[in-house]
Amino acid sequence: MVATRFLIAESCESTRCASSVTTLINFSLTTLARRRRTKARMIAFCATLLPLRAVTDAQGGLERLVGHFARSNGHVELLQRDPRAVILFLGPHGYISPSWMHDRTWAPTWNYASAQFMVDIEFFDDTDKLDGLLRELVGAMEHGRPRAWSPDEMGERYRNLSRHVIGFNARIRARRARFKLGQDERDAVFRDITIALRQTGAKDLLRWMKELNPGRAD
Repeated sequence: MVATRFLIAESCESTRCASSVTTLINFSLTTLARRRRTKARMIAFCATLLPLRAVTDAQGGLERLVGHFARSNGHVELLQRDPRAVILFLGPHGYISPSWMHDRTWAPTWNYASAQFMVDIEFFDDTDKLDGLLRELVGAMEHGRPRAWSPDEMGERYRNLSRHVIGFNARIRARRARFKLGQDERDAVFRDITIALRQTGAKDLLRWMKELNPGRAD
């Protein structure tokens, strides 16, 4: 793998990077990881794939992340004992082939968008708060779909099933975002990449590359 230069937004200071991180959170599933020590004192890791939502302030800044676990998930007990965790997001990504280039001396690479958060997890059991969290998540996922679905269509079954999940807030202690999306490539190479991504149907990666490289021709 080549091309090791990245656009790193350690504190997401720019409006474009901050907006991209929030979009990434609401775009993708995440891995929430927690290190644990076994009885044999070996270090192990517990990870769960979860859909999370970003909570922002009036200026669009990221305040915290919200989500839920199944109560039966062993991750819950670990985090109740020690709330520190790492949350990882991976957005659009893909192999960038030299076969796409007019310049055959160009080397292969991988383009991607990612974000990492060191967080403290705070669980909550409040029924109304959990109901609001679940409805917001469903609303986001169903938005724009023909015959969009609502939890109310489940009737009493929704209330029964919701008792088996627990909500949480993830308070952010540190963050790091990386967007390697062609910003360091020459215009001719950038154009070759975007043309090939369009031809191969990689719409999400193409859109992110164009949004983080405004004004560049393709």
